Amino acid sequence: MDEIELLKSTKSIAEKIAISKDNYFSFSIQIVNKHDACFMNLENNSLEVSVPSVIADKWMNSNQIGIKETIRLGDGGTTNLIVEEDLPPRKNRK
Repeated sequence: MDEIELLKSTKSIAEKIAISKDNYFSFSIQIVNKHDACFMNLENNSLEVSVPSVIADKWMNSNQIGIKETIRLGDGGTTNLIVEEDLPPRKNRK
């Protein structure tokens, strides 16, 4: 099962990347119903990305390669969030 299909069925995927023997970075993407915009949280070497179901459904059920959102930060600044599927793009999505 590819990651997009797994995300569709479980509403969450996670990965862990080893930096060294005792150090790692992990990230997860979760589909949520309670928000209307994407948001991120970074804590203890773990990045959690939450994507509203409306945005995720449009992405996962079209030929759209990814999601790009500008996220407002607490200090008034912004950052860009880009979530993309692995290439090549899936064929004949329905």
